[in-house]
Amino acid sequence: MLKSITLKNYRGFDEHTIDFQDKNILIGKNNAGKSTIVEAIRIISIVTHRYTRLNYLDSPLELRKHTSSPGIRPSLSKLDIDLTHACHQYQDPPSIIEAVFTTNQKIRIFLLADNSIFCVLYDKKGRVVRDKRSALSA
Repeated sequence: MLKSITLKNYRGFDEHTIDFQDKNILIGKNNAGKSTIVEAIRIISIVTHRYTRLNYLDSPLELRKHTSSPGIRPSLSKLDIDLTHACHQYQDPPSIIEAVFTTNQKIRIFLLADNSIFCVLYDKKGRVVRDKRSALSA
């Protein structure tokens, strides 16, 4: 279960953390970020459903100042998610979604300028998941 998500440089959020409980309701005025939060949860869901089936790759060059850890690149094609203008107030990419689960496992998702994502996964001890085999045991 999701414990929290942090949105950094993502759409209307410069940096914001949402802590989850057993039941949650999103309420807000128009253009307050409700759809952005739902989109972030949708992207997290895609990653959690695919991380054991994808090959683990080195981080892209454009992310080297953010991470040098290996990760996965799930496709967002056919999902109607457009990340072209995902950066907060037109700042430079990447936008980052970080999900922490009640098991203390974590996913850091980097949203890139080319409308793709790169994800680094961490096990419950905070170690980077480096390959499919580690992903299965995490």
